[in-house]
Amino acid sequence: LALALLARGDFAEGWREYDARLALPTLSGNERRVQGQRYTGEPLQGRTLLLTAEQGLGDTLQFIRFARDFAARGARVIAQVQAPLAKLCGSVPGVAAVIASSDNLPPFDYQLPLLSVGTVLPPALPSTGNESAYLRAAPARVAKWRSVVDAVPARMRVGLSWAGNPAHPNDRRRSIALAALAPLLEIDEVAWFSLQRGDGEDQIGSVPSAKALQLVDARNNFDDKAALMESLDLVISV
Repeated sequence: LALALLARGDFAEGWREYDARLALPTLSGNERRVQGQRYTGEPLQGRTLLLTAEQGLGDTLQFIRFARDFAARGARVIAQVQAPLAKLCGSVPGVAAVIASSDNLPPFDYQLPLLSVGTVLPPALPSTGNESAYLRAAPARVAKWRSVVDAVPARMRVGLSWAGNPAHPNDRRRSIALAALAPLLEIDEVAWFSLQRGDGEDQIGSVPSAKALQLVDARNNFDDKAALMESLDLVISV
């Protein structure tokens, strides 16, 4: 019901209904591990708000942007996220501190599951309009990978992502066969960089035009991958 409401733009009711996920073991994330008062819209000036990541890495990357909305209300925002995302999420405006999901919790006044921000920022989430990037790679990493990218002769240097986790139950709607992108890979004067972290790269050998894909180490962790993406002219994602 919640997903249907959100899909048709009924954000206020949709986000309220989406809290039903917290009763489902497969979707409740770390909600049960965090003890403390749930934030429901109280004044935040001078208060500490703990935002707790849940579900997938992509959900965290999308919803961490709303930290700045709570910081604008006066909160000191602590983000508890998956360990591979900790450094990158520390670059988000409004995030005062980041801890990994396995770390001990610091003192806080309120806690809120990250995918419940819509229940207190209704009716439409305010940070979803056109905006500049809210995740930034470390400048030193960007400089490192830009030198690698610039060393590849090409008119354009483009990152390509074509597949998600093959074990995901909805993978058929999240991935595309690399062979379907062969016409892209045949374009002259374009250097293609894989943004895959293993998944889908087994297809490269069966696609002749894919053998020119650049497989740099930056694709294997989020901090370096973010720096690689900042160094490219364009990113094309499934």
